[in-house]
Amino acid sequence: MKIGKFTPGLLMGLAALEVLAVWPWGQNVGEMLVLPRLAVLAAIALVQTVAVWTRSPRIDPEWWKTLGLWSAFLLWMTCSTAVSPVPGMSVWGAGGYGAGLLWWNVAAWVLLTGDGLNQDEKRAMVRGIVWGCAIASVAALWNIAPFPADPGGLPNGLFAHRGQAGYVSGLGAIVALEMGADYWLALAIGTMGAAMTQTRIVVMGLGLALWCQWRRNPWAAGILLTAAGLAAYWSAGRSIGSSQWIKNFTSDRIWLWGEALKAIQQRPVTGWGFDGLAHWFLEQGDPIYNTRAGNWFLDAAIAGGWPGMVFHGAALWWSIRKLPLGILAYHLFFMMFWHESAQYSGIIIILATAQDGFIAHRCDRGGQGTNDTGTAGVVQVCDRISL
Repeated sequence: MKIGKFTPGLLMGLAALEVLAVWPWGQNVGEMLVLPRLAVLAAIALVQTVAVWTRSPRIDPEWWKTLGLWSAFLLWMTCSTAVSPVPGMSVWGAGGYGAGLLWWNVAAWVLLTGDGLNQDEKRAMVRGIVWGCAIASVAALWNIAPFPADPGGLPNGLFAHRGQAGYVSGLGAIVALEMGADYWLALAIGTMGAAMTQTRIVVMGLGLALWCQWRRNPWAAGILLTAAGLAAYWSAGRSIGSSQWIKNFTSDRIWLWGEALKAIQQRPVTGWGFDGLAHWFLEQGDPIYNTRAGNWFLDAAIAGGWPGMVFHGAALWWSIRKLPLGILAYHLFFMMFWHESAQYSGIIIILATAQDGFIAHRCDRGGQGTNDTGTAGVVQVCDRISL
């Protein structure tokens, strides 16, 4: 396999497929939505590995830190999985989530081999994410208007829940805004899709991200922030039957967080393995079957105990910390109330791998700031890219 002029197109297509890949003949959500996207993520890792092998790029000193952090996390979670009461679930991930030990190994593979790609290839991956998210937004709107009788499900086959579709739509809008005026159509479609899913956390996260973007593009951000505010007002009317605002704000996840803390207290060091919360509920004789707590910190602590949460958080933050501020704000806010899932978590992994694509795009447009580092810093980066 030789890396050549067709690689940007290949990577752009694979990045879009990470959002859209479906196996319609699957018997469950995992086979239909999780395994295809795991396969796409592995294909991206394979292409990047060949690029590293054939090009032998200079190893950045930061790469060794990335390797160390991810190795520590994966080693710890391997041990946690070995002593987990449900090791098979920890390896594969439960049902429609799929973000188990296998998935995180592939995600780390992608993050560790991204240095083999050039700026055009990384930029192509970002474009693939933008248009993949836009297509997913159109598919979500097709189901939401008219809104389905069951507001939780989206029978379009791209996502198992409207909240997941809303996250992808909103993320696509923020990435499109980062890429500039050339992507106004994807930005508009993504914002509309995110608002129409009536997912509180998505709409509020979108508003937060747009506020972070205000300094760079005040007119576009202002218009979309107003739209997000109106959508939030409309979405707030979708009450879950509770008069307590905290329950409404968290979609009644507050009780689940309390149960998750009880589970962590029983295995605070090794955790229960990925998606082990479901086993804890079964041990309690509780008929409610929940595999995730709907909060990143709690889910990470359930999976690997408090040490696992620290290892996971350090590795993930190190990898995504240089993403544009709006994307970071949106993703992190969403994860405070939702969970990792192989249905959509690969998107942020690809964006972290291809984050230089944002810089290259701005260099082509005159080298205008990135992630609040200041124009001077970006000019230096642009100069380095052009050499």
